[in-house]
Amino acid sequence: MLFLGLAAPWIMLDTIPVWAWFNAAINAVWCMSWVMVHHIPDVDADQRARPVKHTTVLYAVNRWGRRAAHMPAVFYLILIAALVVLMTATREFAGMVTLILSIVTVLMLFDMKNGDVEAVTAVEKKMLIMASVTAIFLGLSI
Repeated sequence: MLFLGLAAPWIMLDTIPVWAWFNAAINAVWCMSWVMVHHIPDVDADQRARPVKHTTVLYAVNRWGRRAAHMPAVFYLILIAALVVLMTATREFAGMVTLILSIVTVLMLFDMKNGDVEAVTAVEKKMLIMASVTAIFLGLSI
């Protein structure tokens, strides 16, 4: 995912500027967060599978219970916040907008009912919208 985000600037500019690294990293990590949410409805099936399908979400559920199923996704969004802190040295406005969108997404995750497939799917869709808005905004604010 990271290298896909770097490909276009590299091809167009024949180099990879710092802003492209930040954009690609933030988008890749946001996608990883989404993938963690995507695995939440599969927890029971992953646990029953033989051999057990070990996922990060299943690890969180086994360690802290079903109510912690969203925590791997939250971890990735916190990682985005760390990247944003570094990015604000050169792109303050882009960093602030990205931070706000990631905080809103974290709040959605804490509000989500982890055991309700429809609720998880609804949050997944919102996460994809947030990731898309972030990607477009970062791309426009170089």
